Amino acid sequence: MLKNKSIFYIFLTFVSIFISASYGPLSKKLVTVLHPIHLSLFVQVISICFFFFILGLLPELKKTIKESKHKRKKFIIYSFLNGFLAVLLYVWGIKNTSAINAVILSNTYSIFLIVSSVIVFKDRISVLKILGLLILLSGVLIIGFQGKLQILRFGYGDLMIVLANFVWVIGDVINKKYFTDIHPDVVVLGKKLVSVAFFFVISFFVSFSFDWSAITSDIVWYMVLISLFPLLIGNFLFNYVLKLVSASTISFINLTYPLFGVVLSWLIVGDKIFSYHYIGGMVIVFGLLITQIKPGTFHPVHHIRHLHNNHSVTRKL
Repeated sequence: MLKNKSIFYIFLTFVSIFISASYGPLSKKLVTVLHPIHLSLFVQVISICFFFFILGLLPELKKTIKESKHKRKKFIIYSFLNGFLAVLLYVWGIKNTSAINAVILSNTYSIFLIVSSVIVFKDRISVLKILGLLILLSGVLIIGFQGKLQILRFGYGDLMIVLANFVWVIGDVINKKYFTDIHPDVVVLGKKLVSVAFFFVISFFVSFSFDWSAITSDIVWYMVLISLFPLLIGNFLFNYVLKLVSASTISFINLTYPLFGVVLSWLIVGDKIFSYHYIGGMVIVFGLLITQIKPGTFHPVHHIRHLHNNHSVTRKL
């Protein structure tokens, strides 16, 4: 019976990662029609509705606001970085690159996260982790060079994706340092509410036209999908299994994220997969695998999910 439960929990971990991996491809599908600011705003509002009506977090949110007055300024800064700036950079980036590139380059999050943990939290880093990071970085460069000895060809969108992950890590460090005593789902909901306010304000200062005829039933359906699955169900499932499955097991399972992301990019968006994607992706996965050997002082994926409450790895709207 216990063995069956363990298998079921591992299965749920795979499902949560698969669902989270759909974030990039679904964003790419939507950003070809909607302006990045509109997309970010609409998806945030829809996901907030799900959080309110499905998880019923309003009472808990009110209680947290009342009890954590001294943390409000820090929370606004955290929400600006993780809920607004990083999201905007990511969505703008994916508009100008392929969904496959976005999925693979999002693994730079692990590099920034480990480095920040060493600098800010004084975590010890082993030689194997340094080796793993260098291998991971080489995989990113393979994609940047497109598998050839030529001038580095990171496009505008690719750089935006990398920068978005850097900003996410800064926000996550703030989260780890100041908000670990607050329920993760409440942190996510509060972040979304603050970020919606930022998106709403910026919409008055950015001149772009909005064509309501672009909001077809298919677009609405995709917005509901991205809000419900990677941003709600994916997060909820991972927070659930994180309490039941060891961090090391989750770390190994999370290595399937790039694979799921590439497959979903091909299925949802129709992106072409080139040889340098295969090679770079395998090198990145190998680098991530090396960083997981002899875990003890630091678990990248455990921190990723705990700090993000999610995207992706996923990088969340």
